[in-house]
Amino acid sequence: MQWDALYLFARQWGIQPSEFWGMTMGEWHCEYELHSDDLGGEKFAGNLTQGDVDEMLYELDLSDEEWWKENGITNGQG
Repeated sequence: MQWDALYLFARQWGIQPSEFWGMTMGEWHCEYELHSDDLGGEKFAGNLTQGDVDEMLYELDLSDEEWWKENGITNGQG
């Protein structure tokens, strides 16, 4: 997960750092959906590409087990 990218999005939307760190992924995704029309095509926070955004949104839909499996770690163990 690209936490710095998620953070940059939140700051771009006016969300304060303490509010960002208290958010769940579901809350972040809701904010993204609310603000995605404001992004205007290819304009993303920092130097993100559309591919980066698509990957983050894909990862948001994964269960914990699926995420660990796709990232090469099983059962949440490093």
